[in-house]
Amino acid sequence: MKRFLAAMALVVPLTMIGSSVLAEDVTMCSAGGEAWRAGEVQAAIDAFTLCIDEGDLSPATKSAALSSRGNILVAVGANQHGLEDLNEALQLDPLNAAAAYGRGNARFNQGELVGALEDYNVALGLQPDLPPLYLARANTYSALGRHAEALVDYDRVLLADPFDSVAMTNRGWSNTILGNYDRAMSDYEAALAIDPGSVLALLDRAWTHALMGNPQLGLVDAETALALAPGRPAALSTRAQILAVLGRADEALAGFEAAIGIGGNELVRAYQQRLTARGYDPGPVDGGYGGRTKDALIACIAEACNMLQDP
Repeated sequence: MKRFLAAMALVVPLTMIGSSVLAEDVTMCSAGGEAWRAGEVQAAIDAFTLCIDEGDLSPATKSAALSSRGNILVAVGANQHGLEDLNEALQLDPLNAAAAYGRGNARFNQGELVGALEDYNVALGLQPDLPPLYLARANTYSALGRHAEALVDYDRVLLADPFDSVAMTNRGWSNTILGNYDRAMSDYEAALAIDPGSVLALLDRAWTHALMGNPQLGLVDAETALALAPGRPAALSTRAQILAVLGRADEALAGFEAAIGIGGNELVRAYQQRLTARGYDPGPVDGGYGGRTKDALIACIAEACNMLQDP
């Protein structure tokens, strides 16, 4: 299952800057920070823009302002625009940990995992005591398939906050991938005790049940997750995968096709890549469903091959 970073914007408190550069006018930057904390996204962006464009700022202060606006843009999904701000922020101040962290988030979101890892390492070198940085790096290790390293960082996050259900679930997934099924199940149980409605924890536990030889228990979790998130491709595909394990091929195919109907070309490309890696012939990896791709998926379902994980 694909790991996604939670959107976290690290907006630098401008009061940290203002105390050392009293001659600078950071009024609009301060207003931007207040607007962001109040949930007024566009007002925050506008205020930081005025601060950046109209203020006579030192390089360090401008870097902080650009970093704040860039992190907000990344948090709302405008990754490319955010990257422009964050790159400039780091050019002005290479020691800006918030900018390195934000650029790592943008790169992660765009699938540039190696670059994201480099940025998180830089940020951690500058701010080694911030758990969100370890969570971001752990998720990146996991996405790169480096699960043993991910576990080290997840442990560190959970030592700081034992009630972080996202870190708990993600640590469980790394344990699942490494075959540490009992540890994984303990993590999912703990995560669900904290957040009983966690769809991700239910789905990860569902597939772990199946891997442990208990697909019927997995189906219960998958159907619970699907009831909570009926339009989520991961819920549809997890249920479909477990139906394939149970030998219910027609229902499994319908489930995968329902997931494709929501996930679109991107999900089809992921399926085509996995089918190819597992020795099936889906044709070109072009995101188009039908023909050879459908035939390959049917063959995969018949053999209950694993469509949930990259080989």
